[in-house]
Amino acid sequence: MSAAFCTELSALLDHLLISGRRFVIYGDFNCPGKDEGSLDVDLMDMLGSHNLTQHVSESTHNDGNILDLVITLSAESRLVSQFSTRPAFFSDHKLVLYRLHMPRPEPVVVTCTYRDIRKIDMESFRRVVLSSALYTDDISHHTADSYAELFSMEVNRLLDVHTPIRSKTFQSGAHQPHWLSDKARAAKHTCRRLERRFRRTRLEKDKMLYRAAQKAACEAISESRTDHI
Repeated sequence: MSAAFCTELSALLDHLLISGRRFVIYGDFNCPGKDEGSLDVDLMDMLGSHNLTQHVSESTHNDGNILDLVITLSAESRLVSQFSTRPAFFSDHKLVLYRLHMPRPEPVVVTCTYRDIRKIDMESFRRVVLSSALYTDDISHHTADSYAELFSMEVNRLLDVHTPIRSKTFQSGAHQPHWLSDKARAAKHTCRRLERRFRRTRLEKDKMLYRAAQKAACEAISESRTDHI
């Protein structure tokens, strides 16, 4: 195990321990020991000093070495169990199978209110706005504050007639990964909006805007995933 890898791995383990989160580390460490079926002494010492346990005891490589590891806190060894390995015809490494004991989080139920603005008859709405107190009142008797209050009351009254407030209950995050950043969510929203525009117009300029937004969304999602990990 190289000194650089040792330093980086130690920093990662320190970060995970300080975060206070539950975690499982798994992957190809490529740190075999001198004997078949053993691990590098420095790696084992590092795991021990961080109170971590390595669970794989079977060979994970065709040469007989244990290269692919599964690591947890020693106090949380019950997070993983039922280890086995299987040959993978597309690789000289074996598949490492195990059971992860992590309960699914309870979904958060959210209720929101909204108006379906898209279904408003704009011509009819325009007529009632023009005949409302916003236009029929003598605005010279209003202060800026009183007219702003009148504006809010009248608009809400007319909206209640033409598009009443509705409520909707749904599971928060049911279709959205919780690790997506606000930037990634905004990029996805922009991409969907430009996709709809391109499918409607079929113009080359809209296609180019959609492709650019698609690329930006992919980059934002990748960045968000990396930051989460």
